[in-house]
Amino acid sequence: MIRRVREDHFALFVTENNEEAFLNRMEDVSYKIHELARRIQMPGVYPHYGVYWLKESESVEDGFSKARIAENFVSSDHAKHYVFYSEIDHNEMYENEKLEERFEEAIANKEFEVWYQPKYSANGTDIVGSEALVRWRSTDGSMISPGRFIPLFEKNGMIAKLDEYMFRSVCSQQVEWQQQGFHIRQVSVNLSRASLYYSDIVERYENILKEYRLEAKYIQIEVTESAMEGKADILKVLGQFRHMGVHILMDDFGTGYSSLAILSMRCFDTLKLDKSLIDQIGEENGETLLYHVISMGQQLGLHITAEGVENTMQLKYLQKLNCDDIQGFLFARPMPASDYENLMCSFVSNLT
Repeated sequence: MIRRVREDHFALFVTENNEEAFLNRMEDVSYKIHELARRIQMPGVYPHYGVYWLKESESVEDGFSKARIAENFVSSDHAKHYVFYSEIDHNEMYENEKLEERFEEAIANKEFEVWYQPKYSANGTDIVGSEALVRWRSTDGSMISPGRFIPLFEKNGMIAKLDEYMFRSVCSQQVEWQQQGFHIRQVSVNLSRASLYYSDIVERYENILKEYRLEAKYIQIEVTESAMEGKADILKVLGQFRHMGVHILMDDFGTGYSSLAILSMRCFDTLKLDKSLIDQIGEENGETLLYHVISMGQQLGLHITAEGVENTMQLKYLQKLNCDDIQGFLFARPMPASDYENLMCSFVSNLT
């Protein structure tokens, strides 16, 4: 038996003799859903399941609640699209619940901080911009790792509110630096897949820029390649952002299977080469791949930024390929706004 619960959530009541038979059945269901999505030109649709073995003494309601809890622990990388309730780390579940409960208060108290990772010109002589990264500093001063809360907020939808908080914070900081007489550089802000699903996302962000009287050229938006999967409407959204003067960066380029197809869509201004590509420098096949990726991007008129650059060998090879910008630990790690401000000041002093 199957029943639609809400939106794209369904409850299935399945009778099987053992776990292997059940998993084979779910694999067959998944394959059919994926094939249907492909036929109607909606690639990237992947079902996932939270599973609970119902005992005779338990109610269907209790079993359904536990299956829903398990579903929240399914990884987003499609490597394993089911989780049994019995597999859950209940301590982690409790910690997740505490983070979710603290979210609204943390937003109100401005516990989320913007840290900046500089982007350098390929020759290292100037800072050409930065990427805004979120950090959570609790009221007791301790830091909560982004790896701990970002995947959680992506699952429960809170990430959209955090995205807007970050965008607003960056706009406010840019205006403050501008008023202090700084030569401000572009700052790129990450926009999650969940945020892109809002029909009024462009209007909302445009209103924030108007509120702070900040020119769109000082803010960039980063979108991961995976956010493009199966969502043709996102192309329209990105086009609207570009129309209002905001440059779009494709983050993590090279990690997915649709990279080349996305390039042909001409909806980005900058390619950010993923660290996994940069790490292959020094290997013949890896360097050949990187050479053709950069060459192709340049021929399409795209700006090229290399992420995750950690040593001079990587830097020299990227310089040889005329890569535009460098971002990575070789030059600088992410830093608080005050440290980034001091860094910008030091570059102005060196140039004068």
